[in-house]
Amino acid sequence: MLTITEGDAFSWTSERQFDTIWLDIWHDGPDDAPLAEIEALEERYRKFLKPGGWIDSWNKPTFERREKELS
Repeated sequence: MLTITEGDAFSWTSERQFDTIWLDIWHDGPDDAPLAEIEALEERYRKFLKPGGWIDSWNKPTFERREKELS
């Protein structure tokens, strides 16, 4: 069974835990998703992840690469 839950990534909360959490709020622009913001949101939602679950964010490797290039 697949259930998709949609909400505001900055304020959403739940009483449940999930097998998978996928954050998809960023545009594909160089300043649209600071890596720190992605990592903070992933950390915020880890408590909603079941043991052995998976969490990731849309286009995270692109933003990691851009941050590395700017360093």
